[in-house]
Amino acid sequence: MIPIVVSIATVPSRIGKLQPTLDSLLAGDLVPTRILLVHPEFCAWEQSGYVVPDFLVNGAYARVEHVIASRDWGSSTKILGSIPRIQEPSYLVIADDDVIYSPWFLKNLIAAQRKNHGSSFSYHTYREHGVPVATGCDGVSFYTPNLDGIEEFAAKNITDTKLMYHDDLWLGFFLYQKGVRLRRLRSPEPVYTQVLPNNILSAPKEPVSARHVITEQHLPRLIQQLGWVSRAQLSFWALHKRVANKLGFAI
Repeated sequence: MIPIVVSIATVPSRIGKLQPTLDSLLAGDLVPTRILLVHPEFCAWEQSGYVVPDFLVNGAYARVEHVIASRDWGSSTKILGSIPRIQEPSYLVIADDDVIYSPWFLKNLIAAQRKNHGSSFSYHTYREHGVPVATGCDGVSFYTPNLDGIEEFAAKNITDTKLMYHDDLWLGFFLYQKGVRLRRLRSPEPVYTQVLPNNILSAPKEPVSARHVITEQHLPRLIQQLGWVSRAQLSFWALHKRVANKLGFAI
């Protein structure tokens, strides 16, 4: 049986408020084999260390593994901090720390992933200059062999850049350049309920970390690594979208 792993990163101001998120995942229609709660020793964004709450050390959450990442990758810690702890082919789902997930959240993602190891899945996807992107709060699933090379990619493209705060973007690009299709799952109901403010990247102290700024600064650099055929396809898609928008069509 292939293990099911959920990875969540957190910051010092949220680690003591994680119980609703953890409870929702553990009470779902499909219970994960492991939940990796990942964070560095020191959070650069909040300029603070972590105080681990009692509920994470008193054995109440047997399936939750507290993982100290080797470095601070910002929001990308949820995947880059968890990969070293996954030693066998697994189904990995990244999730956020500020929401309560619907009971069917994990079950439907894993059902789709089991049927198709060559793709990744999310409940919400969009395109950024033609690159398919998923939103982490809606969950993103992976078959972990498809993530081979991700640490080398991060070392080359993300280290010491603001791109680490926009993992949705660079993960989408990583999958695209590997030929792993990112597919959207339809959901008849809301995937999650927001329980904590979702404002980390809009903090006024660091406006240059707004996601649209990160995209404008870094996506062209990533796209230049692609072959000319892939670059041409993305350029055609972006042009097609601009024309469709002018004509009032949604694509």
